[in-house]
Amino acid sequence: MVKAMSSETSSKHSSVRHPRKPADPPEFGHPALNWLGHDLLELEFGLGSETWARWSAVGFSCGLRLASVEAGHARKLVREWANGEKDRLLAEIVLPQVGRRPLTVTDELTKVRTVFINLMAEPPEEIQGELATLERGQQLAWWFRHSIAWGVKAGLDADSLFTGRLLAFLDRLPLNQRFISDRLVHIFRAGERPRRPALIEFFDYSYPVTPMERRRIVELAGKVFVELSRWGKTLAPPEWILCGFREGLLLSTRNAPLRKKLFAESTREGMQAVWSLFTEHVGPDATRWQPKQLVAETLAWLRKVHPSLVQPNCRAVEFERIRHLFDFAFWMGLAAGASDASDR
Repeated sequence: MVKAMSSETSSKHSSVRHPRKPADPPEFGHPALNWLGHDLLELEFGLGSETWARWSAVGFSCGLRLASVEAGHARKLVREWANGEKDRLLAEIVLPQVGRRPLTVTDELTKVRTVFINLMAEPPEEIQGELATLERGQQLAWWFRHSIAWGVKAGLDADSLFTGRLLAFLDRLPLNQRFISDRLVHIFRAGERPRRPALIEFFDYSYPVTPMERRRIVELAGKVFVELSRWGKTLAPPEWILCGFREGLLLSTRNAPLRKKLFAESTREGMQAVWSLFTEHVGPDATRWQPKQLVAETLAWLRKVHPSLVQPNCRAVEFERIRHLFDFAFWMGLAAGASDASDR
């Protein structure tokens, strides 16, 4: 049934972009930064010099967030890179420029990125000689490492107005952008766990308050990712929808105790919403559970509830779209398999 679902939609959605395997990032000098580098490449950051300011702005925000919520990890990270007086002088040059707030800028990250664009165009004399000896990949690694260190230094200054302003700005970002700025925090919290594809890390990040749901969704999303990788369809919405419904239905019919636990973990209002959506978009009649119908109904729900995700303008937004589609379809599958009235 599932293979039929997947193959039926595959040929009819050839316009979906499929990710190419990104080139390897340079060596950043620390396992956590290498992990972060791979994540950013999967988020389509690229390695050309025109992208370095974007890398540095993200590095700065990641360092800032790490220092604000995991100060111990942040201090240890900076100690491992410490270069004494030179680093202190560089921080004194860079941080005032980043902290200055032009009246024409309301997007804090755009301002930070602009500062790095200017720094890269005209590097301070103190680093020109060092940068001149580095290959292009090593230059990216230099800027990325230092931007994280500068972000950490700013984040550890809890009394700074700039630090408070930027942290408040990061907290207001959409889910897909908060995911990026929080990557170092979650990489360190992962401990010895191996790195997973950035999309699966996004799934993990997006369930902060329902641990049972997060554990099950992440496990199933990882399984589906491997499956869709074989077909080159890891970004294809129809496949994620159909696989999500399949996994929810199989869990619901084969593991009723776990289904009940997932329902119990949700709020009463949450479950009322699930049953309402199930009635509206799927229904108890299994003859309606056709691939085309399931895909169409799920995409209709997305257009109504998350209109900004319908046409993603970057890979991070694509990740969020896939997460919502899979989550919706999974819960519709759970509801479809819950035939006894006690679950309602």
